Amino acid sequence: MWPSVLRDRFDARARRARREVPALPGPAGLPLLGSLRALQRDRLAFFVDAAAYGPIAHYRLGPFDFYQLNEPEDVERVLLLGTGPVRKDHGTRLLNRLLGEGLLTSDGAVWRAQRRLVQHAFTPRRIRGHVARMIDAANVEVARWREGETLDVYAMFGRLTLDVVGRTLFGGDVLDKAQEIGDAMAYVSSFYVERIESPWPAPEWLPSPANRRFHDALGTIESVLNGLIEDRRRSGEARDDLLGSLLDARDERRQPMSARQLRDECMTLFLAGHETTAIALTYTFYALSKHGAVRRRLVDEIDHVLEGRAPSMDDLPRLEHGARVLKEAMRLYPPAYAIGRELCEPLALRGHTLPVGAQVVMCQWSMHRDPRFFPQPEAFDPERWAEGRADALPRYAYFPFGGGPRVCVGFQFALTEAQLVMTTIAQRAHLELLPGETLSFAPAVTLRPARPVRMRVRRRAVGG
Repeated sequence: MWPSVLRDRFDARARRARREVPALPGPAGLPLLGSLRALQRDRLAFFVDAAAYGPIAHYRLGPFDFYQLNEPEDVERVLLLGTGPVRKDHGTRLLNRLLGEGLLTSDGAVWRAQRRLVQHAFTPRRIRGHVARMIDAANVEVARWREGETLDVYAMFGRLTLDVVGRTLFGGDVLDKAQEIGDAMAYVSSFYVERIESPWPAPEWLPSPANRRFHDALGTIESVLNGLIEDRRRSGEARDDLLGSLLDARDERRQPMSARQLRDECMTLFLAGHETTAIALTYTFYALSKHGAVRRRLVDEIDHVLEGRAPSMDDLPRLEHGARVLKEAMRLYPPAYAIGRELCEPLALRGHTLPVGAQVVMCQWSMHRDPRFFPQPEAFDPERWAEGRADALPRYAYFPFGGGPRVCVGFQFALTEAQLVMTTIAQRAHLELLPGETLSFAPAVTLRPARPVRMRVRRRAVGG
């Protein structure tokens, strides 16, 4: 996502950082462009190649210097710095037009204040209160399926997780708008990818066809969100969901969120809570279809623990194999495949000093495939997470949700939702990959599949 920094080529901090570049190995680049073309050709392969240069790989994208951290302890150190010595990278900050000053894009005092307000919506008690809605959404989706029909499971999980977001976070039904919202979100995402990768993006105010379509798509999403917010305000009803928490939240001066703050956080959580879980479930069921023994063990565990009934929050600790399946899928196919920070202070690391303005890259895709930490890294092996086997793993060799103070605020919600949905579907059906179907990626803001992931529905009797 970081090629966007080319547009800031005259930024004083970047020029100063360029003069202070330490001597570090990394991919060779072209004059002016640096490694931009190689990154655009195959982003995931580029990150893996950069990881082979050692603990810190240096490369240029235009006039800006990037430092990819390839050791877990260095990733941990940067992520634990918080919001003073570092801030969000240029690519993430470009999302401000979409997400405003939400948790994903804000920094400093604004981020700290918003984090305090939002985190109350994701306590264990509140997550437990959403379990029935998560399962209901999964059951509604499965009830639509016909034996033998072919599904694009990425589109299907997008619809399902959108339903969960509507039910649990906003207390509303958005299922009838799922296609419209999904199309709008897909275009907004692709629009930002193009802007992020372009050295000279057209101003958003320019009345170009792409800009007009972007504003229409953004308006579609905002219209749905504003409708949910206004319906709640008019009703005056108090509900124990995210929207209720945000409406009730008060800062240290006992002031509620402003309309803009409320919009920004709702937009952030609406988008983040929908797409990443859909991606994780898509790749999980792809892996299960490719590994029959793993799937059969999962189904046997579900039948043994649940005995034909619906899962509950209390069942999750006993569904150990299911938890390992999900964890391994997010190792191989992390929805958030790389994260970045920009240094606000010099950082001494491994005998080098990274300058102010440097862009620091921490790549889950390459770290999760490092054979030092994960033997046979391309193999889908949930048992690598069995009790005792992962004890020696460095803490940040695996970080699908980031880490430190800015760890994903809703990661426990996401894990609970993903395991409950996976369990509910696996209990009632087998999703069978079509012959010849392969997986390819379109890494953008998240690790989306490049094309539909087609699978065939094979129903099974609940309990066996």
